[in-house]
Amino acid sequence: MEVFINFCDDIRSLTYARTDTLESFMEKVGDLFGIQEGFLLFHGGDELPPEPSSVLTAHCMIDVEYTQTISGKSYINNSSIVNEAVHFSSSDDGRCYRTLINPGQKSIISEMTTLSLDLKTRTYKGLIQGSTSNEEVTFQINGKCTELISGDQVYSLCQPVSTIWGLTFVQVAMLGLASYHFKPEPYISYASAPRTWALESGKPLPRKKYFTDYSYDEETRTFVAVIDWSSDPFAGMKRWEYKMVFNETLMFIESGFCKTDEGHQDWLFGTDLCYLRKMS
Repeated sequence: MEVFINFCDDIRSLTYARTDTLESFMEKVGDLFGIQEGFLLFHGGDELPPEPSSVLTAHCMIDVEYTQTISGKSYINNSSIVNEAVHFSSSDDGRCYRTLINPGQKSIISEMTTLSLDLKTRTYKGLIQGSTSNEEVTFQINGKCTELISGDQVYSLCQPVSTIWGLTFVQVAMLGLASYHFKPEPYISYASAPRTWALESGKPLPRKKYFTDYSYDEETRTFVAVIDWSSDPFAGMKRWEYKMVFNETLMFIESGFCKTDEGHQDWLFGTDLCYLRKMS
């Protein structure tokens, strides 16, 4: 995890590992700023990351402010009827996103360009790219990076998950309208599909259509699978080949595709198909 240390208005970053002891973390901070004499006192005992603390030398006492980073985290707005969340990447490309699910409408995934991140005032400014216009947003970050505040709206930190298994992803604010369920045997749910969605035989879509030939790579967060319609085609299609790449907080499907039969349109995740994690 990348953390930031403010030492006498000189802000630098270092890597904090869960295996770090209090002593090893203090050594890292000392090496980062070239503190050769004196010692570090962290309030909060052996708990890491440390609480706001002080640096003691033989000559002076200098305040050290510790703050976590928002990178690699997702925040959801629970104070709005719209299911809205913002996502901050920790990758080198620095991609950030806002996701929305309006009641009765399909979900929207919009890229958010970082304009500035002021660590002293804990203020983030970004530009959300819309189809017709752009929207500038400002978030105030609380001290422990557990909340973002924008006007009267509060965004709370989403608790991290480590795998897609057990999660559900939806393209509208309801289950069963081609929602993805990653159970021990993953499937697409058509329990709420309209009657016009029918197979070639005239039969309704199955309530559960199971993925076949599936696998999930934890490291790349990539799920690949097949949906086989060959016994009773759907909309003239016999086979769908999936590749889903999830964002690093597993809050939405960031990229990938659904490849269909020749002569039919393929769909891209993030544009044609926008799937967000269903929050309980």
